[in-house]
Amino acid sequence: MTPLDPLIFDPLRGFIGKSRTVFISPDGELCRLPFATLPEGENGHLLDSYDFAYLSSGRDISAFARARTKSSRSTVVFAPDYDAGLPDIPPESDRFENLQGTAQEGFYIKELLDAIPLSGASATKAEIERLSSPLILHLATHGFFIDAKPETNKPDLTKLVIESQGDKPGSLADRLASADPLFRVGLAMAGANSLWLPSESAAANGVLLAAEIPFLDLSGTELVVLSACDTARGKIIASQGVIGLARTFLIAGARTVVASQWRVQDEATVTLMTSFYGHLRDGNPRHRALGLAQAELRDKKFGPYLWGAFVCIGYSGSLVATDGKKIQPFMSTEIFHQRTDETKGQSQEAVRGL
Repeated sequence: MTPLDPLIFDPLRGFIGKSRTVFISPDGELCRLPFATLPEGENGHLLDSYDFAYLSSGRDISAFARARTKSSRSTVVFAPDYDAGLPDIPPESDRFENLQGTAQEGFYIKELLDAIPLSGASATKAEIERLSSPLILHLATHGFFIDAKPETNKPDLTKLVIESQGDKPGSLADRLASADPLFRVGLAMAGANSLWLPSESAAANGVLLAAEIPFLDLSGTELVVLSACDTARGKIIASQGVIGLARTFLIAGARTVVASQWRVQDEATVTLMTSFYGHLRDGNPRHRALGLAQAELRDKKFGPYLWGAFVCIGYSGSLVATDGKKIQPFMSTEIFHQRTDETKGQSQEAVRGL
């Protein structure tokens, strides 16, 4: 097997010089590659030498300086109740399973950001649609992507991707079957398991599709974090990049999106995300904060498949203002530790209840 680094990245090193930040606008199959995971030296990775920020095209850089509208308080969506409002579903049925790690992740991040929490039965699609430019929007839930058969460009209903539940055909794929890639990728919200039931009632209310996201008001949103599976995936179109979930959040106005290239593991994602926000709070640029968090996960002996899935797309600047003051949602260290100690028991109780 030929190593990728000599073919893909080595020819660029002379142009990059001593720069650490590298903006990449990938095309074709390179859209599926997190460059930070490429090996470097005997035991290292490009992660050690470079911070990567991804763009859908080079012209995206021109939008970095555009005036921003006023933002509202950050929102953290986590641990939705996928059975909310539904009759009992047999345990052997296809379903979105609860993710215990998202409760722990959500409690930590909502305290750090002093954010509005949406969880359980309150983590609904309708609540997301009512948001008005939260400064940071963090979504910790199931993501899904329905692939298409290359020869027909039609959805391959035998390959429904939902977290680690395997590739199964089912009613969800039947209902979301479409040649439009924006109808084949989305996020599971409260009540999402209605999609596995024979009844069509409320079936559309539990899933937020990529096709619906451009209608959200994210004009003042600095950062969207899609802490879910396959959120950077979509249809790859030559010279246009990936048409999918992450792109639609940018179209809706978000300045930066952090998304995953493949199915992610619950424990590793919780560790990565808590570290990522800590580095953001310290004033690191967004792409640098992600790289630092990934390096920490790698140093804990997690493999590249676990630490390398997430990429930072769009604007890469810091969430610290030029006058040195941290953007409002980040609490002071003293208040943060006080609040997290007070709510630690709530987080543990929420995890036990899942």
